[in-house]
Amino acid sequence: VTAYSYDYSGRKSAGSNLVFTRDTVAPTISSFTKTASAETTINVSVSASDGTSGLATSGTYQYYQASTSKSTTTANTYQYTGLGELGNYTLKVIVKDKAGNTSARTIKAYTTNVKNFAYTGGQQSITIPTAGTYKLEVWGAQGGSGSNSGTGGKGGYSVGEISLNANTVIYGFIGGKGGYASSGRAAGGYNGGGTAWSSSSNDPACGGGGASDFRISSTNLKARVIVAGGGGGGGEDGSDFRRCWRRNSGAKRKWRLYCWIEWRTKWIFRNRSSYC
Repeated sequence: VTAYSYDYSGRKSAGSNLVFTRDTVAPTISSFTKTASAETTINVSVSASDGTSGLATSGTYQYYQASTSKSTTTANTYQYTGLGELGNYTLKVIVKDKAGNTSARTIKAYTTNVKNFAYTGGQQSITIPTAGTYKLEVWGAQGGSGSNSGTGGKGGYSVGEISLNANTVIYGFIGGKGGYASSGRAAGGYNGGGTAWSSSSNDPACGGGGASDFRISSTNLKARVIVAGGGGGGGEDGSDFRRCWRRNSGAKRKWRLYCWIEWRTKWIFRNRSSYC
């Protein structure tokens, strides 16, 4: 293109040649990386450049999950949501420059990396999608508690790592909280919590919390690779001690203390109402 200028009298200047080059060069994506992941989300970050016209100021990044477009935005970061736990996903990104050129699709296969097992009262399972080292964490259930009883003990905690092959099945057994009864049987929590027995509302019973464990390729107990024990059931309120104290109010203090210690250590072998 040749350009001329004119003055007020109409005289024409010498021509100046202007050369315009059409931008046909696509942007370049140097990286498309996973920055974080959780149970149902994957976060990604894109690094791209365009040396001719620069990246577009709108609609710069187009994010895909497989062939489905998820978002078109100016942000070079994005969070994929609504994914499955420990699932494999094919993610793609396209970058556009100011001239409208688009990059080639950069494709990555990423995996959500957390699977939580909620309490269901039964066995659960998941198939490992990819080989690798996995971190296992388990919490035992709390022991039972209620009115006229102490608070149930907290369950234990265990953590460890294990190498697993793809398609390995992990079975999860999540412990349940111990039951409470003001009369009769107090059930233990699911997966091994101990039961307890109440003789009256003054002597409530609290079952123990169930254990939580993971088993590899089998539901057999011998297949357990990690376990956390459940907490003990809450104790009763000590009303028997007070009755014992009143029954022997005329005795010497030393004997009353002896009665208390002996009742607490030997009550299972004797009748509580007559022992002290």
